[in-house]
Amino acid sequence: MNTKICYTPIGFVENDFNEWTPVETLRATSMRIVLDPKWAPGTLGLAPGDWILVLFHFHHIAEVKLQLHPQDDPNVPLRGVFATRTQYRPNPIGATVARLERVENEHILHVRELDALNGTPVLDIKPFVASFDRPKEE
Repeated sequence: MNTKICYTPIGFVENDFNEWTPVETLRATSMRIVLDPKWAPGTLGLAPGDWILVLFHFHHIAEVKLQLHPQDDPNVPLRGVFATRTQYRPNPIGATVARLERVENEHILHVRELDALNGTPVLDIKPFVASFDRPKEE
């Protein structure tokens, strides 16, 4: 199981945060996802107020932590990487649901609630569909 998979970013995050920043600060800030203009036709149907799932690459992360205290809080019990939302993953892929504020020139998405640093490569964007993305109530 040594298959290599390569992705090319569809765009990059632009904001004022170039190093570690608390998630709460990032999510409270309006920022931009600047897509390569060739992907502009793919934004058709996106509208202000939509929730979108943004998949991105943690480009500042060079280590993997298979077990850790969530949010580096030693008072929180140790957890395995797959039981957390940490960035220290075997494949440094992030996923966040963000709120679309507006689309500019068909390829610049202004969003809020995204927890990514400036320059973060964006791999994909999908609509968040509650009936599809949320587990059914039992």
